[in-house]
Amino acid sequence: MSRKDITTAKAKVAAAKRHHPNGDHTELQRDLKALTLQEHVRRLVETWPPLSPEQSERIAVLLRPGGGSA
Repeated sequence: MSRKDITTAKAKVAAAKRHHPNGDHTELQRDLKALTLQEHVRRLVETWPPLSPEQSERIAVLLRPGGGSA
């Protein structure tokens, strides 16, 4: 995953909206948001000191459906 992937996803959303303005673009928008989040998290994690397995697990739980609230 790279900035190029995000740029490509943005272009796909824009093209879909331009060519099919009344279409359902949910999947393309979800893909773009996921790629953007992945890039943000990757950059953030690069700045962290190593985490313990317990710390890593607590953070991973937040990304699962329900956000660990169950």
